[in-house]
Amino acid sequence: MNKKILIGLGIIFAIGLFFTTADLAAAENSSSNSSCLEVKTNTLNLLVKDIKESQEKIFKFTEEKDGEIAQSAITQREETSFASITVLVPVENFEEATIYFKELGKKVLYEKTSSRNIKEEYCDLGPRLKNLEEEEDELLKLMERKGTISEALEAQRDLTRVRDELRKIQGQKQCLEREAKMATIEINLGLSEKPLPSGWRQTNFLIDAMEDLLTFLRMLGYFVIEVIVWAVVWVPLLLIILYLQKSRRKAAKPR
Repeated sequence: MNKKILIGLGIIFAIGLFFTTADLAAAENSSSNSSCLEVKTNTLNLLVKDIKESQEKIFKFTEEKDGEIAQSAITQREETSFASITVLVPVENFEEATIYFKELGKKVLYEKTSSRNIKEEYCDLGPRLKNLEEEEDELLKLMERKGTISEALEAQRDLTRVRDELRKIQGQKQCLEREAKMATIEINLGLSEKPLPSGWRQTNFLIDAMEDLLTFLRMLGYFVIEVIVWAVVWVPLLLIILYLQKSRRKAAKPR
């Protein structure tokens, strides 16, 4: 009995090792062959000497780097003022822009850099576009054939629908491409630390909390996947242990 159990455990271990090695090889191959398509963002809260001067320097730098000003606002509150500026810069200038903007401040009160991988979302649009383009070609060929007026009108309605979907998906694809090419940097400027708008701290806290939640859910998902993958090892082991315990209980009962 013990010999059979040892042989069974050896086979189970070999199977588990095979699946683990295959998963690692597939992951390594996937990471080396796929390019990363990311949307980069950064939030900076800076303490500055002069709001207007810092704003003008941000505008000038962004323009020199072929970027854009998405929004800009200066608010006066009691004896102080603060500003909120959002800029878009080419992704290759993201690090340089972040360093330059931080140097404008006497003190960096808050910094949050994040990135979102949109490769899967972007790649999903390709097959959808291809299918719609093929459907468009079929409808155009159908309209060239002679048929009844009702058939022609139905084909025209379908063609209009397909072209609307095509424009929508093409717009989504262009939007994702633009997001990946242009990084977003939000710069909040203040003259002193105390009067900074409470919304900054609330917003930053909310962002941190949401990202912590997403990280937890992602790690939980990884854990569940690991449990499922290793089921080939722990399920048979559990069954063997239960069987042995049951056998011992039966053997221990007086006859």
